[in-house]
Amino acid sequence: LNVIGGGLSSGELGVGELVLDYAGSTISLKRGGLVAFTIALNGQSQRSLVDNLLAAFRGLDITPELDRAPIDDETPFVIDPDTAADYAKLCDWVFTVMARFRARLNGPQTPLVVWPHHFDFSFIWFATPDMDEHKAPHMNFGFAPESAGFDRPYFYMYAWPMPEGLTEQPIPAPAYWNTDGFSGMVID
Repeated sequence: LNVIGGGLSSGELGVGELVLDYAGSTISLKRGGLVAFTIALNGQSQRSLVDNLLAAFRGLDITPELDRAPIDDETPFVIDPDTAADYAKLCDWVFTVMARFRARLNGPQTPLVVWPHHFDFSFIWFATPDMDEHKAPHMNFGFAPESAGFDRPYFYMYAWPMPEGLTEQPIPAPAYWNTDGFSGMVID
């Protein structure tokens, strides 16, 4: 997902762009710069949100292909507006920090994006012109708002392949080496 001021964007999908507005707690479809529909998130569940999104798309004569089987959670979202607004500010700040850091690096790199699985911000820097994360040596730099095993949000960095002995090297506080779950540097 692409980071935009106050939220996230799917980028152009061929039928428009889905935009998640954190502070407004909405998801909208924008087409040609105009809002085609907006759905409030508070009180929705995964299932009802997908049902409402599909109905809104059908109202525009758009029939997206979607495997609905894994989308079955009916637990309502409970969104606190103040927390959502604070999160929007945090995300804008994290994006700015990471974009500035990314701009100082030379060499091939991926865009700075948000991964929907954990909503972590990250980009990959490649040591060679081959930008294949499964074959080419690279470093991943990111920010995770939450993860199992971590008490706080954190910035992270890992190298692949991990150079032997790297995690035994001293690094300045507040950074520390993590070797539980993934091996890399962490800053809470």
